[in-house]
Order: sequence, then structure tokens, then C-alpha cells
Amino acid sequence: MSSVVEPIVRTFAEARRADVAAVRATMPSARAAAENVKGYCYFLDADLVGVCALADPAWTADPLGDHTYGISILVAHRRPIRRGEPGFEWIVGAEQVVADLRAMEIATVVARYLGTPGVVTSDMPLTSDRPIDFRLQDFCTKCTKCARECPVGAIRFGPKVMFNGYEMWKPDVDRCARYRITNMRGSACGRCMKTCPYNVEGVLAERPFQWAAMRLPFARAWIARLDDRLGRGGINPAKKWWLDFEMVDGTPVPPPKGANARGLNLDRKPRDEASFALFPPSIAPPGGDGMRPFPVDRKVGIEASKTAESPDDARQRAARR
Repeated sequence: MSSVVEPIVRTFAEARRADVAAVRATMPSARAAAENVKGYCYFLDADLVGVCALADPAWTADPLGDHTYGISILVAHRRPIRRGEPGFEWIVGAEQVVADLRAMEIATVVARYLGTPGVVTSDMPLTSDRPIDFRLQDFCTKCTKCARECPVGAIRFGPKVMFNGYEMWKPDVDRCARYRITNMRGSACGRCMKTCPYNVEGVLAERPFQWAAMRLPFARAWIARLDDRLGRGGINPAKKWWLDFEMVDGTPVPPPKGANARGLNLDRKPRDEASFALFPPSIAPPGGDGMRPFPVDRKVGIEASKTAESPDDARQRAARR
């Protein structure tokens, strides 16, 4: 698959490096500019678009100069396929590539439109989207379904930590990447997306449960358990139409190792987080073309996880300034 995808990716990369027009279009306001960019993305088939102000210089392989806004583009996996697969068998890799290439195509066209290389950022005045608090993070603390269902325990069961200035449940990207690359019964893994109740097939796709999850804190743990009892995030065999094949010497054959077909793992216990690793920017791979291998130091990552600052400590530290 990489032999097919790589030329496409390189074509997109070259297309972003075109010369910027000498004369810029004028917009009546920052809000109008933001709506113009969003409308263009939706016209190109994006599923969700957001605009945010960049508080600090964003990391990218290409210099951003004085760019102050970022445009986030979301392309969803196709719903019928999600319902018919377990989240980490052979079609997952193909579905991931399709979504990635769609997002890359949209980002490339919009970057050309804005006259910017790299990820979609801009110095054009835009109106940032307002944050929307629909109580997702409190729901996550009472659910932990993605952590339970992760094949390699790359998602924390425990509390959030501070990472690169943000409080989050930062995954162990080393465990995650190693499994995605070496998964012998599938070409990738999207198990966390497959099993999340807030994804397209969970009970929270239904309006009454969405309303309760947003407005009734006491109902959130019950809704997460209901999602399990109804089998949401499991495999719907009626939705599967494909055959599982692996490419061996250029020929599609039934995969020798078989294909993942595991349902929900309701009895799985939390994994010992003493071996959990975090990789802050100081020990992350350097910028560049992204094509060279860069082994991470897992021991350093484990120590970084053990000493990670808690959100409460970060707030107290900020208050003392």
C-alpha cells in the first residue's frame, strides 16, 4: 500500500510549495474570512472544520513565519465500515489511508488557496471559534472504555496530566505506534475510535442520551455502562461486506495470521501504569522530512510519565506567578 500512497503524498507536498500570489484578496471582516475558509473546506467534503488562534509557534516541518491562526480539518471514517469491523483488522488500514488522503487533499487545496506551505495555518485575520463545553471530559473520566479496549494499554485509565502546556490523557505513543506497525492480524488499529460511545455508533449518537450526558452529571457513568450492555462498539456482522486479504509478494492471499475479530473486552483490568511512557517535545523526533527513523528512548519516556505535572499542580503554579 505504501508504494501506492507515497507518490500521492509527495505530489501533495510539492503542490503546497507553489509561489504565493503578489496580490491578496480582501475580506470585509475576520468573521467573513473564517466563514469563507470553512465553506471552502466543506465544499471540498470536509466533515468538520474549526479555526483557532495559535498562542505559540506551531510545530511543523516548514517555517510558519508570523502565522497566527490554524485551521483544523476533520475527515471521518465511513460509518457502515466502522460498524462492521472490530477496529483493528485488515480493512482498518485501507480506511485510514482513504481518510488521511481525503484530509491531505483538502488541506493541500486550502493551503494553496491561502498561499501557505505545511499544515493549514495563515496570517490572514480570522475569527476563532469559541470553545464549546459539552462536558465531554467529565464523561471520559466515568467511561474509560477506550483505555479498556486498547490492545496494548496505550491509553491511561488514571487522571489527566499536563503535556506540552495542555491537560490531557496523553497516550503512550510508543506502544500505540509499535502495535499499529506490527499488528499481524490487521494493517493498523483504530480500536479507540471504534469503541468510543461518542463516536457514530454509540448510544450518544441518539439525542436523548446526548442531552443527558451534557446536562446530567449523575447519568454519565450509567450511559457509559449502557453503551456496553447494548453492545455498542462491538462488531455488527450484518455490516461487513469485505473479504480479508494480505498482500504477499504482490498477490492478495488470505492472511496467514488470520484477522482480528474480537468483540468488547468487558472484563479487562487496568494495566500497570508504572511502565507508561510520555514523550514531550524535548525528546521527540526533530523536524525534517519525516522519512528517517528516529528510535525513541523509552526509559526517558517512562521517567517523563512518572514526573508529569498534574493539572491541579499546574493551576497552583500559575496562580503563584
